[in-house]
Amino acid sequence: MEQYCHTIGGVDYVVRFAHLKTHRGDCSRPDSKRPEIRIKAGMSQAETLEVICHEFLHAAFWCLAEESIDESAASLAALLRKMGYKRE
Repeated sequence: MEQYCHTIGGVDYVVRFAHLKTHRGDCSRPDSKRPEIRIKAGMSQAETLEVICHEFLHAAFWCLAEESIDESAASLAALLRKMGYKRE
């Protein structure tokens, strides 16, 4: 599966696609031993973009309420789609 390294808020995260069964993505705590964001493989481009935004926001703003993360991620993903951003 694809794997990327990215620094979010000064923390080095491993971002990877995974075969998740019960959810679309997850993000470990920034203070964990190996911070990681997992994105469910096989989703549509639009759904993948929204989940990446969602989990990135969790990593950047760990204490932010889930409702705020949901709203912000959906809005950001919608704007990026309007601007033509797609996963290559």
